[in-house]
Amino acid sequence: MINVLLLSIFYMAYSQRGQAICNQEIYLDVDVDEEIIDHTKLNNNTDIVLTTSKFLLLDAKLNILNTYTTPNNESHTCNLVSDHPLQNLFFLACQAAGMAPFLVAYKQIENSSYSVFGEYQAIPTISESFSKFAIVGNTLIIPQKKKIVFFTTVIQASSWYIRTTSYVLDAQFFNSTNLNISDFSLSPFQQDQQDYQRILVLDYELGVFWADAIQRSNNLIPFNNGIINVKSSYYIPYSARFRQVAQLKASQNMTQFVLQTYADSSYQFEYLLNNSYLSLSTTLSKYKDWNPFSSIRINNNIFAIPYQNYQHTVVIQLFNIAVKQNDQENNLKQEPTDLLISASIESLILYFNSNNTLVYRSDFDSLTLCTLSNYKVE
Repeated sequence: MINVLLLSIFYMAYSQRGQAICNQEIYLDVDVDEEIIDHTKLNNNTDIVLTTSKFLLLDAKLNILNTYTTPNNESHTCNLVSDHPLQNLFFLACQAAGMAPFLVAYKQIENSSYSVFGEYQAIPTISESFSKFAIVGNTLIIPQKKKIVFFTTVIQASSWYIRTTSYVLDAQFFNSTNLNISDFSLSPFQQDQQDYQRILVLDYELGVFWADAIQRSNNLIPFNNGIINVKSSYYIPYSARFRQVAQLKASQNMTQFVLQTYADSSYQFEYLLNNSYLSLSTTLSKYKDWNPFSSIRINNNIFAIPYQNYQHTVVIQLFNIAVKQNDQENNLKQEPTDLLISASIESLILYFNSNNTLVYRSDFDSLTLCTLSNYKVE
C-alpha cells in the first residue's frame, strides 16, 4: 500500500512539474547518524547549511566552497544559524535541555573562509530552548513560550557581546491575560524615510498579535501593538490551533500575511490597522490529510508550503500568488502548482537562492536545485 501511494505521488509530482525544472543535485558528506538541521543566507549570497556536526558553505549552483566542524561541546548542540545583517558575521545558536544557550560568532576572513570571532556568549535570561531566532540591525530577537525578548549585539574590532534591553513582547505588552507563542514573523516597511519592522506574534489559541518597532541607531524599539482576532470572523474554525504566521508585505496601515493551522488549511489575509478590518484573500488548501511540516517559505509571490505523511515523506506545494499593490485588486493565482518530493527525512532544508530558483533537501544526504520558470516576479 505504501509503495502504491508513493508511486502515485511521484507520478503526480512529475506530471505537474513541467515548469519546475529540477536538474541539479549535490550529495553532502553526511553520516547516517548526522542530521541536516538549518540554513541561512549570508550578505555575500553564500548559503550555509548546518548539520549536527558541521556547516557547509555553498554557492548559488550548490558547489561546496568550504566545510567547518561546529564547536565540540559535550552538553550543547549547535542547531540554528543566522547571519548578521550589518557585519561579515554569522551566528550559531547552541542549546541543551535545561541549560542556558549560547551563540558562537564566525567572521569572514576572505571570500569563503571564516573563523571563530571573539568568545562564546551566553544569552542572558534565556532558559528555554527556541526553534528560531532573528537579527535585525544590531537587535537579536529570541522567542520563548510566553514572551519575545530583545537583545543588542555589540560588535567591536576583535570581540563582541550581548547586551540586555528592557524590550519584551509579552502578555502585559499586548494587554492580554495570557500568551502562548507558537511563532513570530517580521516584515520591514518605511514611513517618512524612517525604517520600521512589523512584528506578528502568533498565539497558539488566540491568533495574531502585532507590534511595530522603529529602527534607531540600528536597534529596534517597540512602541505600538494590537491584536488581529482571526477567530471573530467565519474564516477559521473556533477550535483551530495556530502553527505558523508568515508575512508577505507590511506598511504603516496594512499587513498581508499567511496563517497556518495545525489541522486545517493555510489562509492568506489582509489586515488594515486603522479600522481593524480583516479580509480573507484566499485559502491555500493543505495537501490531502498530510501534516504541516517545517516552515512556509516566501519569495516575492512564490509560496512554498511543506507537508509530511506518517512515513516522513515530504511534499512541497508551490503557490504563485500576487500580493496587492497600490490599492489595486488582488490577482490571486494558485495554478499551476508544482509538487516537489523529498524522501523520508526528519528535517527539511528549503530555501530560495534567487528570484526563481529553489533548493530543497531531496534525501537524507542530498540537496536539489529547481528553476521555477512559471513563477514570475511582478
